[in-house]
Amino acid sequence: MPSLEKPQALDWRLTIGFAFSMFTVGAFFLLLSPALHEISFSLSAPQHLLGLPSALYGLSLGASALGVSAILDRFDRRGFFYSGVIGHAAGVAMISVAPSWAWFSFGWVLCGAGAGLMQPSAYAILSDATNDKTRAKSLGRVNVGWACATLIGVPAGAALLDAFGWRLSLSLFLLIWTGVCALTGWYLLTRPKSQFKPADLPVLWSQERLDAIVSHRLHWLFLATILIFIGFYGVYTFLGVAIFDRLGLSPSAIGIFVGIYGAGFLVGTLNTSLVDRLGYVRTLILAATGLTLILTLAPHTLINSISIAAFMFIWGIFQVAAFTSLTSIAGSAPKDLRGLALALNSAAVMIGASLGAASMSYIFSQFGFAVVGLLCGTATLVAVAIAWCRIRPSPRATFST
Repeated sequence: MPSLEKPQALDWRLTIGFAFSMFTVGAFFLLLSPALHEISFSLSAPQHLLGLPSALYGLSLGASALGVSAILDRFDRRGFFYSGVIGHAAGVAMISVAPSWAWFSFGWVLCGAGAGLMQPSAYAILSDATNDKTRAKSLGRVNVGWACATLIGVPAGAALLDAFGWRLSLSLFLLIWTGVCALTGWYLLTRPKSQFKPADLPVLWSQERLDAIVSHRLHWLFLATILIFIGFYGVYTFLGVAIFDRLGLSPSAIGIFVGIYGAGFLVGTLNTSLVDRLGYVRTLILAATGLTLILTLAPHTLINSISIAAFMFIWGIFQVAAFTSLTSIAGSAPKDLRGLALALNSAAVMIGASLGAASMSYIFSQFGFAVVGLLCGTATLVAVAIAWCRIRPSPRATFST
């Protein structure tokens, strides 16, 4: 039966705090692509290891999210958010002073571990405050932070990188991150503890919970998520290097293209109420189909600034539609399973990102960007097939299809 929960309004302070938290995390992570050429040159990184920081970040985030998935529904969600903030800040500090590529790469391990705690706990808190009729719209408001990260954060960071160097630029992000998360954490502390911990939950990794994952077809959702983000980050990781090789542009110029992607992402984010009306799974199928074409054709758009800008804008629109639908499906799981579902979905996102960065690193160095686009498009096409054949038949009460 459909949920009878009444729609709830999110506290605007909590929404803004999480949106700004996503902004700083997203801008820092996404800045790596336009800055990759300069940083790798500064630290004498071999080309076949250019994807190592992204791969380590994804693996660390995935492992962290998998670990927290077993206990996120049993303990105060705020503690996981605070721990994530501390871990991410420590990683950024380590990266900013890195004397070598190995040290730089290990700093991303700490960042990933922190993000793996913070993101699922934040989304779980938000999902607890909404129901199926308003969840995508509410999550979309927080995802404005991701949109602004690409629209404003990456271009601004790239400009700072050109002006002051990558170390100072990353240090500034650390200061912003610490301030924003301190304010968000302070506000969370003022809220009743009961808001952040569901009651009467089963044991951590019980057969009952694993059976529930399968019965709600969430295992297929996680596989589709992995494939979609193999496609996304396989192309994104090497986009900056490909643009530099093709057009010889500076990091700040490449950052502008990322900002245009962010504009598309923002346009999609501001219209996420359409996802609630169209249906989460239906939106996922349409968005992933579009991404299949976009990623396959990506290497062939690097002709001039106009073609790259148009490609990036369209990519942002389709990417946010896919991301919001994936998160909304996971957030539509029953409340006693929601934290587990969102944590596993966050893990799936970064497992996909790490696999995309790691596997395409060799492909890019040996066969070029065109083959990377083709393989990433193929991975996304498989996700479309999974969504159509294995996720689509799920009950409307669970997935709002």
